[in-house]
Amino acid sequence: MNKQRPTKAIRDLIAAVPTTSQLPWWEWDIMKNRVIAGPQKVSMLGYDPVDFEGAGYQAYTDLLHPEDYVRAMDAMRRHLNGRATLYETDYRIRRKSGEYTWYMDRGAVLEWDSAGRPLFLRGIVLDLGPELREKAHDDAVIRAIRLVLPNAGGVPVSVCAECGRLRHGTNDWVEVTADFVAGLPAEVSHGLCPDCIMLLYPAIAGSIL
Repeated sequence: MNKQRPTKAIRDLIAAVPTTSQLPWWEWDIMKNRVIAGPQKVSMLGYDPVDFEGAGYQAYTDLLHPEDYVRAMDAMRRHLNGRATLYETDYRIRRKSGEYTWYMDRGAVLEWDSAGRPLFLRGIVLDLGPELREKAHDDAVIRAIRLVLPNAGGVPVSVCAECGRLRHGTNDWVEVTADFVAGLPAEVSHGLCPDCIMLLYPAIAGSIL
């Protein structure tokens, strides 16, 4: 059976997360069982990022609500086994205070060895709040994404924080190099372009754009 892999566009999008994203990110070195993450991933829960330095995936899965653990692990296995093109699941995770909040988690394998075994998995999370209903879920995601949407009003240049494309005023998004962006004399606003929103959140993109 051929293993499913994310499209190049989605892989490239998620690959850019650690250095460019304004959203909380994480990366799992599967062979070494070591997870590195942006500080927001755990600080949102009230923990000190130092507490998770050098930790494996169990340090995070131990915080999952018991009722959500099996479902989240199954989503991970299906992606690692190639039966799902993305790792995508929502689960409750324990705050330092002992209370639970809902996280939306999305990720993808970005590198395989010569035998086709996954090596690195990278993703992003969104804090959806302590309760999750379908409408509240959509609203929370929409609000979170709109926080990083480019602001066309008064900001002449916008750069997508995920794919790195640039837009000037109301023009189309175009491919540019990091050196080009660094050399711009104008103020630059980092956001998310419509294509990246469609790739990560196809179910609710119509409500955002």
